[in-house]
Amino acid sequence: MMRNLHRGIRDGFTLVELLVVIGIIALLISILLPALNKARQEAYTTQCASNMRQLALAVLQYAYDNKGKLIIGEIDANPSYPYRDGWDWASELMYQRYISTPNIYQTHNSMTITLPPSSVFECPAGIRDIEGGQGGQPGMWPTSLEDNGWAVNGQCAQNPRLDGTPAYGVATWYQLNQRNCSATNSISEGGTEVAPFMGFQSNGTAAYLSAPDWQRSLSEVRKSENLIMIIEGSNDNWCDQTSTATYTPPLYCSGNGLPIIVARLAARHGQKTADGLNAYTNMAFFDGHVATVPTYPFTTQSLDNDKGNIVAYVNNQ
Repeated sequence: MMRNLHRGIRDGFTLVELLVVIGIIALLISILLPALNKARQEAYTTQCASNMRQLALAVLQYAYDNKGKLIIGEIDANPSYPYRDGWDWASELMYQRYISTPNIYQTHNSMTITLPPSSVFECPAGIRDIEGGQGGQPGMWPTSLEDNGWAVNGQCAQNPRLDGTPAYGVATWYQLNQRNCSATNSISEGGTEVAPFMGFQSNGTAAYLSAPDWQRSLSEVRKSENLIMIIEGSNDNWCDQTSTATYTPPLYCSGNGLPIIVARLAARHGQKTADGLNAYTNMAFFDGHVATVPTYPFTTQSLDNDKGNIVAYVNNQ
């Protein structure tokens, strides 16, 4: 009798039952993965916005401490300039303790750049293993890999420094609203491209640094909720470019499709457009708020005109 009961007990699952279980698990994974990926991307967007909000507050605090003058975007290293070792807004915010982030030069007089494990200047949706913008080739459309990399702006992180002090610098995935960075661009308030932040390249002239209106002030901002302060990107000269007409097939062929004017604005968030060139990006404004906006049709518009609620130039505010 006991022997018959023992024979009625099964030792395991049949092959069919295992296949059914595996199929159910695979189905659940296929259902959950998109939701998990979407949640992760939304978390990246939220963290990115938080980073940009902190940077915007730091930029505003710098202005408050300097009689309303906005921080200099960039000055290339040049012995004939007042800042002979150069100047970079991101590095100076760190060096002057307006924001806390690690120094990329961990060893004095070493040219080795060490990216920190985390930084308020890093977009979590950005790419760490690509030096975009300044160190590499600027991207030709917002979803380009180069636009999603990091940059040490211009020649502004000298190592070793001419003044002999320890080198300092910041790798940033964000850029100021800065257009005028050479002597060829208008710097007067009557110009058509008066960005709120100024930069100066080594091929410019030191005389521009003594111009009476070269450095912008908070008092020039008329509608702080409309004026862009910080964008996602790896190139400081990102806005109002000559439209690009050379796309990599199969995205576009030369001369086909809409021209991209704001090619270097990084689109790191949300769903890509059908052509793969645009998606969503975060922008920080002068009133401190951060908005997530689509890069198209923004990338096909000239920034010297007020287009809806997104504008870039001071004289339109």
